[in-house]
Amino acid sequence: MYCGHYNNDGKYLGFYTPELHCKLVPVYNTEPIEEVQEEITEPEISDDLEQEPKIIPKTITHEPGTVQVGEEWDLSTIPTPYIELTETEWQEALTGEYKVINGKHTYTPPPEPTAEEITNSQIAALDAEYQPQFQDLQLAWAAASMDGKADLAAGIQQDYLALKSEYQTKKEAIINGNI
Repeated sequence: MYCGHYNNDGKYLGFYTPELHCKLVPVYNTEPIEEVQEEITEPEISDDLEQEPKIIPKTITHEPGTVQVGEEWDLSTIPTPYIELTETEWQEALTGEYKVINGKHTYTPPPEPTAEEITNSQIAALDAEYQPQFQDLQLAWAAASMDGKADLAAGIQQDYLALKSEYQTKKEAIINGNI
């Protein structure tokens, strides 16, 4: 058994297992328990050697709370609110796609990304593709300029401007929703 502690929105905040986070406590009877014990009486001393001892049944009643009938986990150390989970439910909860809704472990698919999130993601991917190319051209241009190779530097600058124009065109298409 696992216990999933959750907040008011049903989001799991932590997980606990009784074996690690709790202690076993005794459980006592809640109802009277009657127990029959046999009492053996010795035969009276007499000349009759074949006289048998007498067995007398005696009923003893144990009051509620006086006989240990088992053990259970003391869950008072687990933060509330919590829900008891099976191992499968615990594994599901770890994915982040489950919440507690109306006291039940419930699948909640992640929300669809917004148009702004999609646009930002596409621009980030575009940046990841083009930034290394810009850096390579900048380094090549700086090296050519420092070596006094003006023609080579001018060619690199043209490559840089063409790459920049290509990047800007793709970025505008993403922003305008044309991709």
